[in-house]
Amino acid sequence: MAAVVNYSPPWWVNVLHRLPHFNLQFEASVLLLGAVALLCLGLDLLFLLFYSFWLCCRRRKNEESSHGSHSHSQHQPSADCCCTAWCVIIATLVCR
Repeated sequence: MAAVVNYSPPWWVNVLHRLPHFNLQFEASVLLLGAVALLCLGLDLLFLLFYSFWLCCRRRKNEESSHGSHSHSQHQPSADCCCTAWCVIIATLVCR
């Protein structure tokens, strides 16, 4: 007697199987994968650029508002600055 297997694939498998298939050579598929990775890296760095500008403008507004209080304490780097720095480091390592 044969056992009946009741298998239902996940939804993402069905979605991927509905996409058109391309018969690419190995070199072309590697180039396509590299182009997608490069596009993602470019978008990541563009986002970080705009985020850094926003962070810089926000910091200047905070410094201008606290300038009247004459506080001369040392400014510690904020968590936003550390997050931006780590995102740049990770994006650079992924690019290599």
